[in-house]
Amino acid sequence: MKDSVFERKIFWLVVAIRIAVLIGIVVIFGADRLLWSDSFVYRDLAQSIASGMRYTDSLRTPLYPIVLSLFVGWGAWGLATIVAVQAFLAALTSVFIFRIARWFVRPYPAAAAAVLFAAEPLSILLGALILPETFLLFFLVLFCYWFMRGYREERSLFLAYSAIALGCAILVKPVALYLWVIPVAFLLYAKHTRQALVYGGLIFALVLPWMVHNKLVFNTFAVTTHDTVSVCGYLLTSVFASEFGKDPSNMDVAIFPPKFLDAQARCTSSSMGIRIAMFEYPASFIKTMMLSSAAFLTNEGYGAFFQKAPEESIKAHHNYLTPVVFADVQWRRNIVGAARELSVPELLAVLGGKLFWVIVCLLAFMGMYSALRDFDMRPYALFLILVLLYFIGITVLSTAFGVGARLRYPITPILFVFAVLCLVRRYKFV
Repeated sequence: MKDSVFERKIFWLVVAIRIAVLIGIVVIFGADRLLWSDSFVYRDLAQSIASGMRYTDSLRTPLYPIVLSLFVGWGAWGLATIVAVQAFLAALTSVFIFRIARWFVRPYPAAAAAVLFAAEPLSILLGALILPETFLLFFLVLFCYWFMRGYREERSLFLAYSAIALGCAILVKPVALYLWVIPVAFLLYAKHTRQALVYGGLIFALVLPWMVHNKLVFNTFAVTTHDTVSVCGYLLTSVFASEFGKDPSNMDVAIFPPKFLDAQARCTSSSMGIRIAMFEYPASFIKTMMLSSAAFLTNEGYGAFFQKAPEESIKAHHNYLTPVVFADVQWRRNIVGAARELSVPELLAVLGGKLFWVIVCLLAFMGMYSALRDFDMRPYALFLILVLLYFIGITVLSTAFGVGARLRYPITPILFVFAVLCLVRRYKFV
């Protein structure tokens, strides 16, 4: 069967799944259920743009609110429309995941990687909510595919597509801000200096208008101020939780000694915050990074489906059932309390999801090792691995114990691709 046939089938399968979920949510629960967590912030930003008001958020880049502003005036129909658009983007993303997987495996396993991504519960949930993750992942997958193809074929046009996709990803969500270093380093290593300069220049040209806007409105050329807020908040709090064995989910600074307030007062930038954590509390910093990385990879996100009201819940996102619980000296009590909060079916769903992601991660790591040993696959496997390590590093450094399944979303396709590769090579899965 030709790849184009697989791609068409994958596309329409994903569209059908996502549209069915959208209809089910709207009919059963109403369109308001499409708004969750940060959805309200993005909706308000979109309404401000639609009404011609100034964009007043220095943390979130503007592309998703701009797209959302085209539909927000339609009320419930507008919310449903943007989610339908996200359904088609998710389908296109699955097609490009298939194309990336085809660099490593035959069509059937490649299709399995794309369908696994499309059918994963959290992936479906994020696509059905007013959140930017679907747009972000779409541009990130395009960035990876077009760079790998342009690098192999030495086609400047494909590299330009990759740079434009990465620039759009940054404008959707600033987590991709420093990702340009990886493709530029690959091009410089291959002695394509001119292409590296053009690649970086294209990204800069796309992001520059937003930087100028921030200078005019917020008096800073920074693409986002979120990194400093996160590092001086989440990272330092998490490191101190590890240092003193406190509740890693408690952001109340009153539980820490006065030197924590001193550290926060000295934290005037993200680099300063990382320096304080790394050099003043090195053992706790390492422990925090290890636990955060483990939580980042295995946090299934299914606990959000069973979230209790704040007055009933031990922790809204059941953070006591992730590896970060071990930062607290009372971790045994916390695990038991969180487990008792859920019914047996809910607990089985959460623990089953964690087991699933542990297995996927183990298979993916074995698949990465196998790909790196193959001379033909090595450059492209290395590129994807560096992208994966980038998102792990940037996330745990900025949020530490605040990591969540939403933040893991950009590396989900990479994990599935390498997990399928492992099944093919080691276990002869076809």
